[in-house]
Amino acid sequence: MPDDFEYQPSLKEFDYEAELQRDRARQAPPSSAAEPSAETGPNLNIIELTLTLFLALGADFGIGWMGGKLAAAAAAIPALGAALMAAIMFLAKFAAICAAAILWLWCLLRFKKLPWKRLTGATFIEVIPFIGELAPGWTAFVLSIIIKEKIMPMLQKYGAPAAKIAGTVPLPQTQAAAKAIKAAEMVAKKA
Repeated sequence: MPDDFEYQPSLKEFDYEAELQRDRARQAPPSSAAEPSAETGPNLNIIELTLTLFLALGADFGIGWMGGKLAAAAAAIPALGAALMAAIMFLAKFAAICAAAILWLWCLLRFKKLPWKRLTGATFIEVIPFIGELAPGWTAFVLSIIIKEKIMPMLQKYGAPAAKIAGTVPLPQTQAAAKAIKAAEMVAKKA
């Protein structure tokens, strides 16, 4: 057998390769449909959003409220009151930090483009001592995601334009004012 022998496929093998390539091209989804774009957002199901909302509600209302009530009750115990109150407040803050870490991790794993403004806003609201206990920052954050990802597309799908929902459609007063300004400009040009 010579060293420069080169394998030559038969005509039947060429047909098989061409047919295989055609089948692969037919079965492969288009490249644009294979991967959702960052603009379409994540595919969040209602169970995931509900669990996240309950976590946010628990972080905002349950942990802070229960921690404060338990700490106040512990302060009434004469012998161990201060130590027990400090331990309860520490556990409440630790639970709030864990809830915040879970929400941050959820956002990092689920969103291609993070909602940075809303996420950092909720974090800063929760970090401020007095305001963080009163304002439901995490609940507002999760509700804004639910509105943006589920409610707005549903309203758009069933006939409510996003411009009307978001308030970007000019009001009749602004339209009338724009017409009056345009008329005044036309009079000024003629004079």
